[in-house]
Amino acid sequence: ALPSLQVLLNAVFHFLEVARGMSADFNSRNRKHSLDMEELNVWRIAAVRFFSSVIEKLPKFLTPYIGKILLTVSELVTTNPQRNQNDHTVEQEVNRLRRGLKSHVPSRQLIQAASASATKSQNPKSMHWILSVLTESIGDTKSTQLTSLVNGVLKLSTTAFKLSAGDDVETLDAGIGLIIALVLKL
Repeated sequence: ALPSLQVLLNAVFHFLEVARGMSADFNSRNRKHSLDMEELNVWRIAAVRFFSSVIEKLPKFLTPYIGKILLTVSELVTTNPQRNQNDHTVEQEVNRLRRGLKSHVPSRQLIQAASASATKSQNPKSMHWILSVLTESIGDTKSTQLTSLVNGVLKLSTTAFKLSAGDDVETLDAGIGLIIALVLKL
């Protein structure tokens, strides 16, 4: 089952990378591609639902993939090119994924994976989403488990401040919120 999990996850990651390129291509043209964008949004919903199901059913085997899942979903959520009727469904699935991460993945693993994936993110909105997941995870973690992660979390906050460069207030607020959550927990 584990080799199949790796194959499935890699296929979904690859598909989402192709879909992101296709949506950028649709946006660069001035023609309307509503059917194509509708299909892409359905595939995005399916991918997030797949990630949620895997997190709920096989959390112990996901340690090497949690960071990539976080980064992929954050980019998927924050780069949705067009608002449409499926946005509510995407939002529901993303909330289900967040709840699954929070309840099925050990906080220590989630914090380390979120830190690593947020550091790789170059998109301030994506960074904001990951930081919010990380802040929630810190809130659910015992203070004794956080002591070894303090330096990494502070380094991540500094990265968020640099990425926002004072222009992106939401990412700046998320970085400050992360520090506050950490201080309150310690």
